Amino acid sequence: MTSRCAPARSRFSLVVLCPVVVAVAAWMMPAAASELLLPMPPGDTRLRSVAVVDPIPIFVEPGLSPEDTGLRDLRLRALSDALRRQVRTDPRYTLVDRDTARERLAQPMDAAETGLESVAMQSARLGREYFQSFNLRAAIEQLEEAIQLMEQTRLRWSNPDEVAEAWHTLALVWLALAESERRDPDAARRHAVHARRAFREGWRASPARPFDANRYPTTAVEAREEAIMELLAEDAPRLGLTSGQARRLSERLGAELLVEAWGRTDREGTTLHLRVWDAQAERFLPIQRLELMVPTTTTAADALTAALSRTLCCVPTERVPRDPGNAWSPGRPFLAIAPTVGSFIDRPSRRVTLNTGIGIHVMVPVTSEFGLVADSAVEIVQQDRDGDLVRRVDTIRNGVAVRMGTSPGRFRLFADVGVDLLYTGRVRATRNFWCKVSEGEEAEFDPLRFCPPEALVSIAPALSAGPMLALGGALRLDDRFWLTLRARTSAYVVPFASDRALDLPIATELGVGYQF
Repeated sequence: MTSRCAPARSRFSLVVLCPVVVAVAAWMMPAAASELLLPMPPGDTRLRSVAVVDPIPIFVEPGLSPEDTGLRDLRLRALSDALRRQVRTDPRYTLVDRDTARERLAQPMDAAETGLESVAMQSARLGREYFQSFNLRAAIEQLEEAIQLMEQTRLRWSNPDEVAEAWHTLALVWLALAESERRDPDAARRHAVHARRAFREGWRASPARPFDANRYPTTAVEAREEAIMELLAEDAPRLGLTSGQARRLSERLGAELLVEAWGRTDREGTTLHLRVWDAQAERFLPIQRLELMVPTTTTAADALTAALSRTLCCVPTERVPRDPGNAWSPGRPFLAIAPTVGSFIDRPSRRVTLNTGIGIHVMVPVTSEFGLVADSAVEIVQQDRDGDLVRRVDTIRNGVAVRMGTSPGRFRLFADVGVDLLYTGRVRATRNFWCKVSEGEEAEFDPLRFCPPEALVSIAPALSAGPMLALGGALRLDDRFWLTLRARTSAYVVPFASDRALDLPIATELGVGYQF
């Protein structure tokens, strides 16, 4: 599903573009705009689950003192709480609350993940031991394996300091390897590049993790600061989650939309960033940047919630069909209209007659398996090919029945058992040629050409009643429309002594049904 709001290249364009697009849509197509922005009836739209990534990290430029950052009074938990409140107020979404998210991250998903975490921690420990014994190549191998396994498990979010420690140790190992190979400048430069990358990733994993510059050599401190400054100098610093990390985290939290926010602080102030991962589209929505000179909890919360509201307005509302299992639930009557084609097994003609007409039936569900049916059909019995049926016969059929059904997927199979009431107009039939010429009237053309009364079958209009059985099925086309097929038959027994000219009807109905 693709959003209709185009990605913006700047904070101004994104802030302005999405509301303008929505406003224009509301003016030009009010129905479509209301469908996008307003809650729909239950069953017409599916609530998408949203999770907020906790905690909100703040990436501070190295060398800044707490007084220079202006972040001393910024309460990060209050910011994530504000984002959650914003999600709760939107009727299109359901929130994965903080406690639920914490529980899903607290335990491994299965025994396999438990094993991976154990191997990851053991590899990290071995890497540190190899580093202390100056077995640098073995240390790199163990630490890289540990980091790879940590990224595959919950440790990336449940224990970010451990992940940052592994990256930090790996950076120190690469620096030591570069120092040991000073005679090969090219190799030393390659190792230094690996070291700076490891410093960057460790800082991204846990920016709040303390770093005591007095504990490390000057080369390590300078390499770390250089790596961080290189990252911050990028036009779009890669401080948030990667696509792979967002995909894994959304799957673990059971969220279709993942909201993450972070702050970047330098000597000019703080810039808050907000971004939403759409798991269904497997992409990030356009990032929003919010520049605050001296952020406070209130101003930062207001800016983030407004940005989240603008971003969610660019997420299309997903219309979904009603659950097929509930489509025949009580309170949702079903109406079907269908042309009918059939015949009478018991008839005065030698050849088959063709009955054509139109029928309508209404079903009121009592439970998901049972319902009450009332149906009616107007049919015309056409003349047979030999003309034994002198004139067409008009019939009206009404019935009531109990319907029993089941729903395998998009299909609905059912059987109707009930009572049928049939009205038949006057029936005129004969097998005499001259009676056919006279259209069923007594006539004498000459002594050899005449229509005797005993050659005529003439039955006055009558009512008949009897049991009815129908079998059929329905295919769900969308939320409310169905394609229906039904075959039915009846046997008339009332009045008992009646001489019925037409009996045992069979008919097939193929039509369209509507579920209210």
